[in-house]
Amino acid sequence: MPFDPPPVWLLPPVIAALVAARWLWRQQMNIAALSLTLAALLGTLFVTGYRAVHTPRPYALATPVELVDIAGRPHGLPSEVPAPLVLWRSDCQACRARLSQLAELPDEERRQWRLVNQGEALLTVQRYVDNTHPNRFADRQILLDPRQRLWAQSGEPSLPTIIAP
Repeated sequence: MPFDPPPVWLLPPVIAALVAARWLWRQQMNIAALSLTLAALLGTLFVTGYRAVHTPRPYALATPVELVDIAGRPHGLPSEVPAPLVLWRSDCQACRARLSQLAELPDEERRQWRLVNQGEALLTVQRYVDNTHPNRFADRQILLDPRQRLWAQSGEPSLPTIIAP
């Protein structure tokens, strides 16, 4: 996911904290007051940075991607992502944990997600889903991207990757 620039509302508190820290330093004030000011500044920057990285943003594909569902039917994925996607592999431990979390969701929430396997054979995916999450996901929810084009377009370095609509 691309990173957004820092929000404009962040600038005044950062400037105020830096001015306060400089003033406290020049006045040779209590080190605790200076430390508290700098801690507040760093906390603000940390929270803002964390939110910027972990907030899903709408995603559009550069080019449409052709996928296949677990029943072997072709599915085209338009440039506008229609539902939340999870890119995963059965040999990825973090991916297995994410799929287990999704399998535990209530039916209505779980049906919204599309699980796009990256680069594994159809038989491998069928065995994994049938053995670990029987009857939890519909055939149309489990898609295969044998050439891993979706992952390449996402620009994410690792799996599981979530692409929000």
